[in-house]
Amino acid sequence: MKGERHPARLAVTEAREQVLEQLSDAFAKDELGLDEFEARVDGAYQASTEVGLRALVKDLSPPRGAATSELARSAPEPATALAQVGAAPRRARVLSVLGNVERRGRFAVPDGYRATAVLGNLELDLRDVAFPEGVTHLHVRAVLGNIEIVVPPHLPVECEGTGILASFAQLNRLPAEGSASGPVLRIIGSAVLGNVEIRTLPRGVSAADQRPRALPAKREEEP
Repeated sequence: MKGERHPARLAVTEAREQVLEQLSDAFAKDELGLDEFEARVDGAYQASTEVGLRALVKDLSPPRGAATSELARSAPEPATALAQVGAAPRRARVLSVLGNVERRGRFAVPDGYRATAVLGNLELDLRDVAFPEGVTHLHVRAVLGNIEIVVPPHLPVECEGTGILASFAQLNRLPAEGSASGPVLRIIGSAVLGNVEIRTLPRGVSAADQRPRALPAKREEEP
């Protein structure tokens, strides 16, 4: 048996899913700060063995029960069915001009979806979006504006962006074994005198939790 269906590759893929679940659970329980959480999620995509994956969570609390994990994995299925019944137009887009626009929840993000902010702020939360198999291209452009994209830890992401007197975050995480199975989000675009930011957060975490957690203050020793 070859390719992505090889038993060894399937075992690594399954282990990665379990590790990402455990990392999300640890973040929700404040065992991990935001920076550490994102670093370990990136490490999970770079790891190519089960041993390397397990090392990322060996210092964390035991994972939740299998029933809970299975429920979390099956949650996007209704959104998938909804997307199949009423697919969005191929050139669907979201636009913010001189204002603030937020999109979150279960909505269709077809291949070629466009997000544009001009002198405005656009927040795009993709954690509840059911992406189809294969690569979905998301085109973003910020001109004197700001675009914030939130993705779930289980979604492989690629970025290809440029910044002109601006900031364009780069998030590139694909499984180390190069498997092409499952959904992949490819973010393509540019920022001109603006900002494009990409953050990883598990479902159920509020936007306020994107801020790094404060470290406990050090106690001063008495002379």
